[in-house]
This record gives sequence, structure tokens and C-alpha cells, in this order.
Amino acid sequence: MGLMTTSDWYLHGHPVTDQHQDVEGMVCDACSSRTENTLVQRSDVETASVNLEAGLAEVVVDSSTSEAELVEAVESLGFAVSVA
Repeated sequence: MGLMTTSDWYLHGHPVTDQHQDVEGMVCDACSSRTENTLVQRSDVETASVNLEAGLAEVVVDSSTSEAELVEAVESLGFAVSVA
């Protein structure tokens, strides 16, 4: 299971956690931007940051959201994902 840490932040009154994903297959800035936009458009995501060079997505998300839900969102873009 990936690194999940409880924070003092709240999203719409709900506690949030940090989730980290290794993303394989991103080859350009457009890939990382598309991945980041897909994540931040979710109502359960507070923030998302995708690093192309590191192949890493860092997401602050409602603590009730499973890692599998975020993995599925990124995999739907055609990238391979593993939880860091």
C-alpha cells in the first residue's frame, strides 16, 4: 500500500490525505498537464502536482477516496500507475 499520511487539512469539512503515485508513460509536458488536470477536476481532490521528470503524481485528496480510484483515473489516460 502506498504512503498515506493524515494531515490537518480539510476539504469541504472532510479530512484529507496525501497520496503518491508513480506514473509511467508520460513523455512530454502535455502528458503531465493532462494527468494533473484530470486529477484536479475531481471533486474529492484538493490539489495535485505531477512531475514529468520524476514520473510522480502527488495528490491531496479526501481521506475517504481510495488509492484505486485515483489509479483508475490516471490509467484511463493510458498511463501505467503504481502507488509509491
